[in-house]
Amino acid sequence: MAKSGNSKKGQSYLKWVWFIWIVFILGVSSVITIFMLAASGGLGEMPTFERLENPQTNLATEIISSD
Repeated sequence: MAKSGNSKKGQSYLKWVWFIWIVFILGVSSVITIFMLAASGGLGEMPTFERLENPQTNLATEIISSD
């Protein structure tokens, strides 16, 4: 009887360990996928370094107000 109680606890423990590993692997793979999509242009065009270093002054100082 004592062995069957311990094996159920062990099985429950193993299920949680597997669940945590699956969540971890899915999280890491989703971050890697997002970076790969951004690098390949799947999320839209990335600006060049020139455009980032020298923004157009009329766009850099634009203020949008509701009043």
